[in-house]
Amino acid sequence: MSEEAELLRITHLDTAAYLSATLPSPGAGGRYINSTPEEDCSNRRTFCVWETDSEFHRVEVCFPSGLVGQGPPPPSCDWLPLPWQSNFIPLGGSGAHYLAWFDLAQNLFDLPDHACRALKEDDPTYGYRTFVRAARLLAVHVGAVTAALAGNRLPANRDEAFAELLTHRDALAMHLSRPATNNSSGKADPFSELRSLGERLRLKGKEAAAVLALCDGNGSVALSDLGVRFEWDFPAGNWNSLRKRLNDKMRKHGWYFETLNNNALARRSSATGRK
Repeated sequence: MSEEAELLRITHLDTAAYLSATLPSPGAGGRYINSTPEEDCSNRRTFCVWETDSEFHRVEVCFPSGLVGQGPPPPSCDWLPLPWQSNFIPLGGSGAHYLAWFDLAQNLFDLPDHACRALKEDDPTYGYRTFVRAARLLAVHVGAVTAALAGNRLPANRDEAFAELLTHRDALAMHLSRPATNNSSGKADPFSELRSLGERLRLKGKEAAAVLALCDGNGSVALSDLGVRFEWDFPAGNWNSLRKRLNDKMRKHGWYFETLNNNALARRSSATGRK
């Protein structure tokens, strides 16, 4: 074997060890391995495998995250809703794994010349409806949105699908950042109705993310926090414009939005409530 080929082989052999040392562990006892054909050491591939007495399952690791694989989930998978709807899977059940899956999906949408644009909307690997189905199930599975969302109409085009994908990612990120004690008391979530209303009205983008942030904050979020989240230059003015749009859509359903002491607020109201 040439010196160059040996260097490639050694570099590749370190890949699995590096992932194992630096990333959250794969679910259900999975582990990273390397596979380099003897005759072609430049063909470097890394897999996540699950091995038991009765099972051997592997999927190829997707980079740059190393937290997502391409292939079906293993039979021992307990971190995804089954049957899973996508040929890309988070390799474990940590928040980092879930967000990496959303980031990979977003990156594929962002590539204008990628082959996935030429494929059908329900293609099992790159179809935009396939990604949305999986995103909905994943968001429900981790508790970021309610199960009612899964029955919504599927997007009619790639732009709608991309917007919904970003909405679910924002909901997941917000859910993961919420203190674990928020729902540990066993009490009913007083803002579950508002969450469900936002889903029924199919809010998107900043409107959907702001409503979820208010629900997670028990009806109040500092304007400065919204400013950081949405990269606003003028949080008070930006929120004022956003809340007016939300009031136009949601006031007749019994909710209105206002500002008090530099906080964005969500409040119950009558159908004839304030703007």
